[in-house]
Order: sequence, then structure tokens, then C-alpha cells
Amino acid sequence: MLILWSFFAALAAVFQFKRVSPLRFDYFSTLIWLVSLSINFFGLVAYPPLTATTIWFVVGCHLALIAGYNLVGAKSGGSYTFAGELGIRAQVLAVLTLAFVVLVAGRVVTEGQVPFVGALSRLQDARAEHWERGGENAYVMDQIIRIFSYGATAYLMIVPLIWRQWKDLPKLRRGGLIPYVLLAVVSGALMVDQALRDGGRALIVYLLLGGGAIYLVIFPLNLRRGLLISIGGFALAFFLIVNFYQYRNQNFSSNPRYYIERVCAGSPPAAFVIRGSDALQAATVSSCYFTSPVHNLDAFLINNDQLWDHTYGLYSLSVFIPDSFLKIRDELAWYYRLLGEARNPWATAARDYWLDWSWWAVLAFVVTGIVFGWLSRKRVLRTETDLARFGLIVIAAFFIPFQSPLINRPMLYPIVVTILVDILAAGIAPGRSRSLVRRGSKRLARGGRGP
Repeated sequence: MLILWSFFAALAAVFQFKRVSPLRFDYFSTLIWLVSLSINFFGLVAYPPLTATTIWFVVGCHLALIAGYNLVGAKSGGSYTFAGELGIRAQVLAVLTLAFVVLVAGRVVTEGQVPFVGALSRLQDARAEHWERGGENAYVMDQIIRIFSYGATAYLMIVPLIWRQWKDLPKLRRGGLIPYVLLAVVSGALMVDQALRDGGRALIVYLLLGGGAIYLVIFPLNLRRGLLISIGGFALAFFLIVNFYQYRNQNFSSNPRYYIERVCAGSPPAAFVIRGSDALQAATVSSCYFTSPVHNLDAFLINNDQLWDHTYGLYSLSVFIPDSFLKIRDELAWYYRLLGEARNPWATAARDYWLDWSWWAVLAFVVTGIVFGWLSRKRVLRTETDLARFGLIVIAAFFIPFQSPLINRPMLYPIVVTILVDILAAGIAPGRSRSLVRRGSKRLARGGRGP
């Protein structure tokens, strides 16, 4: 049933590939899910069969998400356009991003580590150190940098708009955009370095997804762009799926079975995978990041339905209460060890919501769809923050089959930043002044009086 759901969702995405909407990316993520599930079909990993309860629960949660999205008039099959330009909001985001760059430069001076070089040389140990110090409970300087990185994330979402402005302007008038372009290049490089310092690749994927979605809004998809995106996407996918994992786990080739079983819900790999190339083994274990969550959910529902004390929002909304997230995650790991399951506690958003609300999680997905739809209900995006929020919602919609978007700070916090920037811009109200000037200019051009 999951394969059928993924197949029909993928068809809905493929046959309307020129349309860009947040749930369109949810459909594409189910296509990735379908491809990843094929590792079981081809016998790469021997997953146990899923129970009917888990299958219907997962499908029901996604149908509830789509229903909630459509309740507020943001149709999943719609397309979005942008009718604005760079203005005060982009300037505010640029200031926040500049603060991020300055703080990272200060850290480089104090630590004496060159960005990228220092992060790549310690990538294998970075993840372990990240969790040893409590995930987000990092050093003070890292915390401050992370806060400003949310503004930089929102700024990087609008890079396609900066590129369009650059292309539309004559060469002699592009000087005013040079600071925007340089800031985008430097902050983008430092954001990737930030991800490498934590030993993770999720932030890199977030930036590519959100920026790619906004690119499709700014530059409508055609055959040439589609081919270029496809080629670039395959190259990046190979790097993140194979090369990145090999570099982060340099002992992987010495014991691939251990790493595969740890990520693949305790399921053993096939003998030909163990005898196969390093690339095949790394691709197998990376695919399990998409396929194992639903099997973790299945094992949890079978064994813990009557044991788990539901947390009523403390897990899925723990983005606001970091300590509760770490505490609940430790409890999950303890449950899996108690069951004799060597399973990573990360799981699909359906499981995350079930931890809080039990079977009422389906209604929680309706509410989540309503929030997504409300934030993206406007088809014509008119401000830079509209555009940035759209890209961030696309990221959340893409990842919701795999994990709860509400516990991912790089998705939620930049949305909060864009809302605060809107409030600040409304206080300054330059947009209103510009619109009056334009209306006055139009009246004078028609021979009338200005305001």
C-alpha cells in the first residue's frame, strides 16, 4: 500500500512538473521514498513486512496533511509566481546575514581553524562531539552564531531573486547588487561549513531544496533547465549519499554490516551488498535514512502501544523546549534497547506525532496542513519574505514523510525570522511610500495630479 501511495503521488508530481507548490515537493519526496523502498524489493536489505495498521496510519496522516492544506484554499496542484523586487526586507535580512558572517569570522580568529579545511578534517568526530555536548546545547559562541544563521538561511532562500535582478539590470547598473551577491556567496559557504562542523548534511539539503523551489518560482521550468537541474541533482545526490557518508564514517568499509544494520532498523544487508563496492554499501545505508523510519514506527506501534506515556506536544513542539526533546529522545532509545532492537530513534513524522497524540495524530496532521496552507495561501508572492517563507515551507513539506518538521530548527526558526522582518518593515513602512510614489507617477503620466 505504501508503494502504491508513493507511486500515485509521484505521478501527480511528474504530470504537473511545471507547477511549484509546497505539497508538490511532498509528492516528490514520496517518489524518493518509493525508490528507497525498492532496496527491499531488490533484496539489498531484508526488512520485515509492515503491518496493515502502520500502512494505513502513515497513508492516513499524509491524506490528512493534504486535506488540511486544501482547507484554506492553498490547492496542492497550484502554481506560484513572484511579482516583487529587492527592498527593505532584503536589506534587513542582509544585515542579519552580515552579523552571522562577522561572528563566524570572529570564531575563525579565536579558534585558528580555516572554514571547510578544519571542518572536513574533523568530520568523522564532529557528529559524536555534537551529541556529546547535547546537540543544540553547544558553546555560547556557537549558540549565538546559530541564532544569526537563521536569518542567513532566510537570506539564502532569496538568492534566485538576487540572480534575476542581476540578469535584468544593464551591466553598468549592477554595481548596487554586488554587496548582495558577495554576501550570498560568503554566507552560503559558511553555512555549509556550519553543517560540516556538526557532522551533518541535512542543512545542505535544506538550502538546496528551498533555493531550488524558489528558483522554479522565479524562472519557470523548461526542458533545458529541467535537464540541467536533473544532472546537477544526480551529481549532488551521489556526493551526499555516497561520498559524504564515506568521508564522515571512515571506518565504514571495515565493517559495513554494522553501519547498515544500525541505520536500517536492525535489518541485515544481503550478502552481495557486503561483497559489493564501497559505493553500493554507502548508497544502501543512505537509502535507509528514508526507508527505516516507517519500520521503526511499525516496531514501536507493535511493542509500545500500551506502554508509552503520550507527551501532548512536548516532542513535536520541543523546538521551543529543547530539553524535553533530548529527554524524550533518550527515553525512545531506552525503549528500543529494552526491546532488544538496535534501532535509531529517529522516525517518520507519523511516529513523532503519535508520541504526542496517539491515534489523534491524524487530526494533528490536518492542523499542520492548515498551517502550511495558511502560510502559503497567496499564489502571487510580493515580498522577499513571502518568497523565503515559501522555500522554507517547501523544505518542511518535503521532509514530513520522514520526520516531524516542527523539531527541525533550521526549518521553523527562519520562518519566525521572516515574520519578525515583516513586522519591522511594516513599522518602517517604506513599501507604502514606494507604492504612493508609483501611483503618483502613473497619475502624472496620465496628466492627472499626484497625491
